[in-house]
Amino acid sequence: MPDHRENRVGLTAPTRSLEEAVSEVERELAVRRRCYQRWCDDGKLSVVDARDRLERLAAARDYLRGQLESSETVHFDTPSTQAVLATVAVSARHAPPECV
Repeated sequence: MPDHRENRVGLTAPTRSLEEAVSEVERELAVRRRCYQRWCDDGKLSVVDARDRLERLAAARDYLRGQLESSETVHFDTPSTQAVLATVAVSARHAPPECV
């Protein structure tokens, strides 16, 4: 069970390991690769947009992997981690229901 710590508004947020964070981003990349291929084939997403979104998510994964060298846990309410998670969240909001 993950530890929790209080954030700025008094809510608790789970503290996860970087390994868990990297694993989740890799899982999301795999899902998007499958969905994006189908969406591009169906004309719902351009190849350029798909490539850009996948590259941004891969950059987030690479950032988190780099953090593994200096830390074993990540707190999801830090500014740098929030920026990485925002990249993931923006793309996820545009996902059609069949891939959510």
